[in-house]
Amino acid sequence: MITDLGVEIRYNTAIGKDITIDKLMKDGYEAILMATGAHKGQKLGIPGEDAKGVVDGVTFLRSLNLKETVKAGGKVAVIGGGNVAIDAARSALRLGADEVFILYRREKQDMPAYIEEIEEAEAEGVVIHTLVTPKQLIVKKGKVTGIECVRMSLGKFDKGGRRTPQPIAGSEFVVNADMVIAAIGQIPDLSYINGDGITIGKGSTIEVDPKTLATAKEGIFAAGDNVRGPATAVEAVADGKNAALAIDRYLGGDGKLENAFYDEFVKMRVTYDETEYQKERVRTEMPHLALPKRQKNFNEVVLGYQQKMAMEEAKRCLHCHLREEE
Repeated sequence: MITDLGVEIRYNTAIGKDITIDKLMKDGYEAILMATGAHKGQKLGIPGEDAKGVVDGVTFLRSLNLKETVKAGGKVAVIGGGNVAIDAARSALRLGADEVFILYRREKQDMPAYIEEIEEAEAEGVVIHTLVTPKQLIVKKGKVTGIECVRMSLGKFDKGGRRTPQPIAGSEFVVNADMVIAAIGQIPDLSYINGDGITIGKGSTIEVDPKTLATAKEGIFAAGDNVRGPATAVEAVADGKNAALAIDRYLGGDGKLENAFYDEFVKMRVTYDETEYQKERVRTEMPHLALPKRQKNFNEVVLGYQQKMAMEEAKRCLHCHLREEE
């Protein structure tokens, strides 16, 4: 759809390596938008994390999805509590790991990962250890062999509404691990900027004017995760649209997008028995692949509704106001 609009895509071209921002400006491009995301895994910041057998979650999952050779054997420890941590843990199991466990510094209910993903991971055999954080990695002959951990207690609430974890003095203990996957967050990789006059702010993000999305350098704009930090796809799409309008204004346009919103209702004829629909209904559970059939493969786990199940769920959704308050 993008190329049909007339957009040219130049493949195998790395900014900062194959071509620079200044070169693009000299070639006649009057505005440049940087929307390179946040694809760099954060470091643990503890001794031993540069040892063999230690990898960040983003790199691990990217290599897996690019069909590169990825191995995970023996005991695999995943550090973190988000969706990347859960994905890495479940993937490690499928790659043949003997045992996979997650270390998380807060309680399970504080984990930012989707609850259904956490439940599926545990059903598959992933063990989640809470109120634990790594202090250092144990390394022998250049390879990780274990993790020295410390137990945590929860203190006062932070700005995000979660209690702040604090180490318990003297509670250190060691767990064995043949592989460690660090999944504690992502930051933008801005190494390609190379001091191009663009201001880098907190969390390795690009500083922009919140209204115009303009950076400190004339003609350069930025949007998405490399401005916000890791966020959602829908926020990145919204940023892309706002950036396009801001660039249009910068280049002399009015910054307006015709037919941006469609407010016409689609009329549908629906025939149903009102009394049937008014019945209180239990949610139709989504079918999942049986646990034995998930072992050492990447077959689709969530199978989708069959027609009758989808119709029953649609009936419930048409009267969502009947749902009991939780």
